[in-house]
Amino acid sequence: ANLQRRGDLDRTVLALTADHGEEFHDHGGAFHGVSLHREVMEVPLLLAGPGVPHRRIEQPLSLVDLAPTLLDLLGVPAPPSMLGRSFAPAVRGEPFEAPAAFGWADRHGRRLRAVVAGRYKLIHEERYDTWQLYDLSRDPAETVNLADRRRDVLRRIEALLLDAGAI
Repeated sequence: ANLQRRGDLDRTVLALTADHGEEFHDHGGAFHGVSLHREVMEVPLLLAGPGVPHRRIEQPLSLVDLAPTLLDLLGVPAPPSMLGRSFAPAVRGEPFEAPAAFGWADRHGRRLRAVVAGRYKLIHEERYDTWQLYDLSRDPAETVNLADRRRDVLRRIEALLLDAGAI
């Protein structure tokens, strides 16, 4: 109401999101920080404002890309030092290839790293050097660990974690 009263609503993009979800024993844990499964990593992201049509984006996106996206939607160039990449084309319904989406958790000595790349998701737990690989197109609930059966895919996606400096 205040934005409307001041006449700023037509040049404002509003964003509503969260930094993490919560697990309720979906994968044996509770709350957050102990796993990087879908229920913890996937958060809502609602955008509203000029140039933001009503649409649903199915591809995984990273919150590190939110600030450059908001600036892009407002026609403001992102500073060169800003991390992330604008996904404004996806918001506008234009072709967009999302980069890999990363996640991490450090809690009680458990250091977890995850990457979602295309249809696959890889989770690495550093302490025990364990790997979990899921085919999200066939197993969206992340119940079948393919790490031992699809070493080729695991190594390809592990390289993304290495390139990002996540492990």
